[in-house]
Amino acid sequence: MAMYRYNASYVYIMYCSSDQFIGDGVQHINGDVWQFRGTSIINNTIAFLIQQYDLMETKNILWSGCSAGGQGVVNTLDIAHDYLREVRGRSIYEVNIEM
Repeated sequence: MAMYRYNASYVYIMYCSSDQFIGDGVQHINGDVWQFRGTSIINNTIAFLIQQYDLMETKNILWSGCSAGGQGVVNTLDIAHDYLREVRGRSIYEVNIEM
């Protein structure tokens, strides 16, 4: 597996958004304020990678996640595709790749 990762970059979004990366709003529940910002997390992460690391120049991208992150992959594929239309991509969900 290591030879396939030669010269590759790895981005890990450590925080689970608690809304499986599909929310973008605020809810008031029993007097508490709940933030659901998964869409913003994904949009800003991709925009940052495009700006700071020239992500549009990459040849391939692997979009993956495990556990709730696997569902996040399914929920965010369209967002990623909208940003990265020219990049060849694959997605894997419910995987655990030891780095």
